[in-house]
Amino acid sequence: MTRCECAGLAFEELARLAAREGFDDFERLCARSGCAVTCTACKPDLRAYLAARAASRPPAPARIMGA
Repeated sequence: MTRCECAGLAFEELARLAAREGFDDFERLCARSGCAVTCTACKPDLRAYLAARAASRPPAPARIMGA
């Protein structure tokens, strides 16, 4: 599954929403978007998608004080 049919949103759109609005909490993202709260069929796949996406993201560059 690659989208929440109830909310009509692709997982990629949800990942962009989470990044744009700074959501790092799965339940908060679901509450804000309406995904994974109606029938919940997409919940396990959405959780796995977001975890895999976070794991494949390169770490943020270190910031050097005074540079």
